[in-house]
Amino acid sequence: MEEEYYQKQRYMRRISELLRTTIRSEFPEWDKNFVIPLLPVKHRQTKNFVDFILPKGVVSRLLTAVNREDSKSDNSKLLESIYSIKKATSSWDVPLRSVDFSNGVIHFKVNVSLLQRKIISGILKKTPTKEKTSQNSFIVCCLPETISQIRTLCLSSSIKNLTDKPDAHSFKYIFVSKSGGLDLPFPLLESLNILSGDVFISEKPVFDVRSLRSTVLKDDYLSKESDDVPYICFNEVTLKKLKCVSCQKMHKAILNTKLKLTENVLECLTAMYHAVSISKHSQPLRFWFIACQSDSIFLSQLKVTLLLLQYVHSDQTKEEKDKTSCSSVCKILSNSLDLIHGPVTTTKPCVPVHQLMSKYSEDIKSSFEAKYGTDRAWLPMVDIIAKSVLKLDLFSVSLTSSVHLDLDSSHGSSVFILYNYSRLSCLLQKFNEGVKNGLYPKLPDTENVDFSLLKEIEERYLIDYLWELGSAPIEYSDIKQQLQYHSFVVFLKKLCKTLSCYYSRHHILGKNLPHLYPIMFARLYLVKAVKCAMLRVLDHLGVTPVDQM
Repeated sequence: MEEEYYQKQRYMRRISELLRTTIRSEFPEWDKNFVIPLLPVKHRQTKNFVDFILPKGVVSRLLTAVNREDSKSDNSKLLESIYSIKKATSSWDVPLRSVDFSNGVIHFKVNVSLLQRKIISGILKKTPTKEKTSQNSFIVCCLPETISQIRTLCLSSSIKNLTDKPDAHSFKYIFVSKSGGLDLPFPLLESLNILSGDVFISEKPVFDVRSLRSTVLKDDYLSKESDDVPYICFNEVTLKKLKCVSCQKMHKAILNTKLKLTENVLECLTAMYHAVSISKHSQPLRFWFIACQSDSIFLSQLKVTLLLLQYVHSDQTKEEKDKTSCSSVCKILSNSLDLIHGPVTTTKPCVPVHQLMSKYSEDIKSSFEAKYGTDRAWLPMVDIIAKSVLKLDLFSVSLTSSVHLDLDSSHGSSVFILYNYSRLSCLLQKFNEGVKNGLYPKLPDTENVDFSLLKEIEERYLIDYLWELGSAPIEYSDIKQQLQYHSFVVFLKKLCKTLSCYYSRHHILGKNLPHLYPIMFARLYLVKAVKCAMLRVLDHLGVTPVDQM
């Protein structure tokens, strides 16, 4: 969606740019770097949430900036320039209704009824698709032995949603653990939509101790511990093999540390090296590295070891290697994305991952039994809801913050999000059944609906939330913006809180009376838009909602 009115911040920026251009045309000597920030009107002040103000302090600085001693009319000329903004927006799809100046504040008022129609119809349009990936992506997951492993896995499963329906060959998973022993929980992986066919497992490591004892890599930093597991010491000897500044910087972060070359680590290095090798003859390669903060050093060790292995197995001569400033592996690693997340704690220490999932499933199962009794028709939904609730709990805080899971709670806020989605699904299903049975007329096109009837305070709140969301998160070109999962969960919580109040206080499906149809149609389109927005955000988070709870 490229139209500015679909997203609140973009609309405000466009008005700000128009204001800057208009003032500069009247006052050429005016500082072009002067910032003109618009602020949305606070909700508690008025129902017109879509209006903006130019604060008193900004207006005062504007008047000071353009005021000249030889002209006493500069202030009035400035205000006239600002008032002309309304006429300049007349050709916009959503023009300004008025521009007022009072008490030192400039108030920009938007055509509310027209904006509501544009926002709702825009949200209900076919969701814009994300660009398909044109590169092979390998998700390298450093799995800790603690309960934090579940956060690593949930993040890895959600990354697949950053592209539009990637095929089985677009994403491959590489799992590794610094402890050495790695028993992949395939039932858990499949429940998180990580299929066994997506996991890259090397049949036999192509790298062994002998390959590291080559003439290029000397034996003085390859040693064995008492348990007979070889390890690499990252010291000044290994540092000299890395030529470019970025590689050396990566190495210095792990200087004087050791990496155990367990079978699992060698398998991981084999898989990563194989990925680099095939990328030379096919599509570009991108690594996604996911690790808990406790494994950040281990992740850097893997990267540096991969660089050293590239140096060992390169077809170049020693003289050519010494002249080369940067290897192909270094270029690939510089394009990789690291997701270092905070740890996960629980009220009960040392809870295994499978027990955590079982606890969530049992909690959901108990709530269904209390509501529906012995009827087990809902049983297939339990695991789906449990997985979704767990993901929402894990994504409720910023990536680098720790997550505390209260196993004695009912996970109310996350369940509340899914419950409100299912509530809207049931409402719309009830209306569709009423249309089939002749109880209600068919929903007309948006052009024939009077959205100016949406005047209740909760309706304006919901419209404002939809406007804030716009076409996000799909339109975000910055991957890091798309990975701000906690901001989307916070948005859903605020939206559902308002939605629940609205649903409780106002009738959406009224009686079958013709004079009630206009407001019913407007409200039905509003809840359809809210459901569509929720589905888009939940899909981005990798959360599967259900139509009935």
